[in-house]
Amino acid sequence: MSASSFAHKFAAAAGRSPKKWLCAERIAEARMLLAQNMPIDRVASLTGYGNRYHFTQIFTKVEGLPPGRFQRLALRKQ
Repeated sequence: MSASSFAHKFAAAAGRSPKKWLCAERIAEARMLLAQNMPIDRVASLTGYGNRYHFTQIFTKVEGLPPGRFQRLALRKQ
């Protein structure tokens, strides 16, 4: 199967492209790890981002706030 065929079939089944699905899964895992007070550098590494800067950019774009702020708010709610 070609990459484009896979992408079309995946999008039809999952409701979004493979790239968007993977990003959402990584960010969901990052939210969970941040709520457990794991260091941001470690969260970035465990969720497959090459560095903290790139992780922070993507996380902020998806969640609307930087991971450090998300973590402080999550820990405050516990």
